[in-house]
Amino acid sequence: MVCLTFTVRRSKHKVPWCSPNPTGIPTTVGFFSPWLTCITDDARASILNWLQAPDPSRDLESLSGARLDGTGIWLIKSEQFQKWERLPLALWLHGKPGSGKSVLSSLVVEHLGDLCSSHKDWGYAYYYFSNILHRENQSVNGCLTATIKQLIRNKSVRVPENLTALCRESRQPTRKDLSKALSELIKSSTRTYLVLDALDECFERDALLTEIQKIIPTEENGLSVHIILTSRLENDIEASLDRCTDKMSLQTASVDADIQYYTSQVLETDRKIKPWPDDLKSLIKSTLIEKADGTYVSFNITRIMWTSLTFTDFAGLRFRSTICANVIPSAM
Repeated sequence: MVCLTFTVRRSKHKVPWCSPNPTGIPTTVGFFSPWLTCITDDARASILNWLQAPDPSRDLESLSGARLDGTGIWLIKSEQFQKWERLPLALWLHGKPGSGKSVLSSLVVEHLGDLCSSHKDWGYAYYYFSNILHRENQSVNGCLTATIKQLIRNKSVRVPENLTALCRESRQPTRKDLSKALSELIKSSTRTYLVLDALDECFERDALLTEIQKIIPTEENGLSVHIILTSRLENDIEASLDRCTDKMSLQTASVDADIQYYTSQVLETDRKIKPWPDDLKSLIKSTLIEKADGTYVSFNITRIMWTSLTFTDFAGLRFRSTICANVIPSAM
C-alpha cells in the first residue's frame, strides 16, 4: 500500500490518500479534480518514470562541447533576444545549413538554465530534431513528451490532470493528450521558456507547425511563454511563422565575426597545423573566410583535408595559393 500526500487548493491542510497502485497514483477518480494543484515528490517521480521520451541532454552536451568559448555571445546581448527574454513571444532564428543554429541554441539553453535557477517558478525546456540516428527523436510526439517531462521536473508547476489519470491506468498519452498537457503546464507556470531546434528536420513538419501555433503567445490566449525556434529558411515554415513571430537571420556580420574567430583559434591550436608557417596559415584563413559564406561547413571539411597532410607534403606543392583556392570547398 502506497500512501501519498496531496495539497488541495484553498486549503492549508494536507490530505493523505492511500492506494495499492504501484505507480503511486491514487485510483479514486475524484482525486483528479480542478482542486488538485500539487502532488508529492514520489508521485511526480512515478509520472516522470512512466513518460517515455527522448533525452535531448546528450545533444545539448555534444553541441555545447563544439562551441568555442566567446562565440555566440552577440546573440544573448542582441536587442531582439533581450526583448524575447523579457516579453512572451516567439523568435525564429533562420539560416543556411552549417550557420551554427544548433550550436547557438545550446548557448541559449545554458543561458536559460542560469536564468531560471534564480526563479523557481520559471520553467524551461528544449528539444533538438537534428538527431538523424533515431527517427523517433524527429517526431512531434517525441518533442512534446520530452518538453513536458522537462517542465514537470519543476516542482512549482502542477502536473496536468490528464497525465495523472493516464499514468494511473498505465496508458501512454496520445498526441491530443500531450498537446493539452503542454498547454496546461505553460498556464500553470509564471514564465516558460522553450527552445526548439531544427524544425526543418522533423519528418512530421505540418503537424509540428500546427502544435507550435497552439502555444505561440498572443493577446487572446495570454500565454506567458517565450519560444525560440530555429530552422533553415524554407517556404512552409516561413508561411506558418511569418505573422506570429519575430525573425532573425543568421547571415549577419556577427556570425561572420564568430567564424573568423573560430577559424583563427583552430589554426593556432590544431596540433598538426600549428607548426606551419604564418604565411601559409594566413593564406588558409583568408581563403576559408572568403568561401565560408556565413557557414562553418567549409571550414570543418577543409580542416579534415589539411590535417591529413604534413607540412612536408604541402611544401612540395607548387603554386600554393592556386591549390588552396581550388581545394577548399565553398559552403554547402
